Amino acid sequence: MALGQNQQAMMQQMAQHQQHQQQSQHQHNQQQQQQLQQHHQIGFVQHEEMGMLASAPPAAGPRAKVLCQHPGCNKEFAWQSDLSKHVRKYHSGEEPRFTCTYEGCHKRFYERKFLVTHERCHSDERPYACTVPGCDKRFRARNALAYHLKALHAAGDSLECGVEGCKFTTRKREALAAHMLRHQQKTAERLFKAQAKGEVQAAVKSVKGDLNAKASELAKAQKSLTAEKRGHAKVLKELSALRASHARLKRRISTAGLEIDRLRPAKKLKGEGTGAGAGPEVGTNG
Repeated sequence: MALGQNQQAMMQQMAQHQQHQQQSQHQHNQQQQQQLQQHHQIGFVQHEEMGMLASAPPAAGPRAKVLCQHPGCNKEFAWQSDLSKHVRKYHSGEEPRFTCTYEGCHKRFYERKFLVTHERCHSDERPYACTVPGCDKRFRARNALAYHLKALHAAGDSLECGVEGCKFTTRKREALAAHMLRHQQKTAERLFKAQAKGEVQAAVKSVKGDLNAKASELAKAQKSLTAEKRGHAKVLKELSALRASHARLKRRISTAGLEIDRLRPAKKLKGEGTGAGAGPEVGTNG
């Protein structure tokens, strides 16, 4: 009996303890909710005092890039339109329908407006004129005109190019620096071309001088060779005449020898005139 009473008492204590914990947790949760409500109210009041609503969207951060979902392609683009162009060009299998009609140009485009803008590069047509008085700039594309108006004619101090005869103006120092760099590049190209032209002219002049000197030497050598050939021909002619004279002389000598041999008297042999077979005389006695 005593053991059963003790167990009941312990169970009652445990139940009371759990109930107490639940009440404490509930009170703690209520306090947190009250604090959150107070915090939201304070934030709302502060935003109202600053002239803003608490529900206003957060300030725009960097634009999230859009990713190409084609398998194996992880290219990112800042604008959805750029992604659409990329997909149409590389992943759709669609062929460009609009081809440039100018001779020698085979560029193709997916949209007619891009073809029209491209063909203006061939015709140099500039239908978009600047609307600011005093500015006679014209452009092939509408976006080029918009950039021109924004960069040069928007409100603000403009920077002018200091090169004589150049009317370039801009509000951006980096644009002016790039423009001045182009002037410097053109000047450097002109100087280089002039220097190269001078060097080429000097080289051509030097080569011409060398060629003229060599031609003069060649003419002298050819003249000397011609004179030597003439002298050699004369010597050959004289030698030929001498050989002919020598041959004639030999023939004359030979003829004279034969004539001398013919005119020379024949020599008598020993014992000629005693008769053939005659022997020595033999003496006789009376």
